[in-house]
Amino acid sequence: NEPLGLKYVSILPSPFSPQVAPVKIGYFLSTNSPPAFVTIKIFNIRGELVRTILDSSPQNPGVYGGRKGLAQIEWNGKTNNGLIANNGRYIIQITAKDVTGDVTELKQVVLIK
Repeated sequence: NEPLGLKYVSILPSPFSPQVAPVKIGYFLSTNSPPAFVTIKIFNIRGELVRTILDSSPQNPGVYGGRKGLAQIEWNGKTNNGLIANNGRYIIQITAKDVTGDVTELKQVVLIK
């Protein structure tokens, strides 16, 4: 086992149109103290929370997203209120925590209606 980490984080496609398909979020999670608790949040460029995809979801080490992933993780372009988000650039924040600490990765995605 490896220490807590998020590797190979991918956000595809970017730009994306929620009218065509959701954006897929993928990563490799490592931890030698499973499970790790993963939170994925979407923020607009002003730093305002737009959507929470996962909130302290327990996950074991492995690949998430992709064809062979343990779980598919997607954002359909909607806000927490159920509305389609505005065109623009968004920040996807992925945080994993276990008993040893936490790690965070930030990635950008562009939404085009």
